Amino acid sequence: LRRWGDDVRRVSDIEEILADPAVEAVIVAGYASVRPAQLRRALQSERHVLCVHPPDQTPDLAYEAAMIRTDTGCVLMPLLPEATHPAFGRLAEFVRHKDASGSPIGNLRLLELERGVSDEVLEGVWIAGQKPSFPGWDILRRIGGEIQEVASFAEQEELREGEPVLVVGRFEQGGLFQMTLLPRQTQLSWRLTLVGSVG
Repeated sequence: LRRWGDDVRRVSDIEEILADPAVEAVIVAGYASVRPAQLRRALQSERHVLCVHPPDQTPDLAYEAAMIRTDTGCVLMPLLPEATHPAFGRLAEFVRHKDASGSPIGNLRLLELERGVSDEVLEGVWIAGQKPSFPGWDILRRIGGEIQEVASFAEQEELREGEPVLVVGRFEQGGLFQMTLLPRQTQLSWRLTLVGSVG
């Protein structure tokens, strides 16, 4: 926004943001561990809210948010994850085509996903009582279906800050995947390659 000449003020305290009368809408996009509390507080402040979907791993918060939204009369809209993009849906149709000879890719052989992000790749994914998840995990499952096996590799025995992560595995219906996660990149990158028996 600064690059475009817009006046931007950075504030780290959520209460200061919600107390500002100039703020009409709030985007809740925190890590999954803090998103429920952020959503609840943003709705209670009587602001319009856009929230990354899903807001929580259980449906309880969604019911509570709907009740708060009804009481305040504010708008609550989901920000859908990347996996809902129609392009990924189309690729999934190719992969799950009943007759592999009729699919433009044939049988799935390999799905490669490379992502370069500005922060740490696994920050906020280890939540007590829940399965860990990787950025792009939902895309892998959307395209290739259920994952049968998974393994991850890092430079050292334990992952350190700033190190890349390689995740490999195979899908239940056949085909392998490889995901490379690159942290602290100056330019964000996103590359997806799908290799089938046809090409």
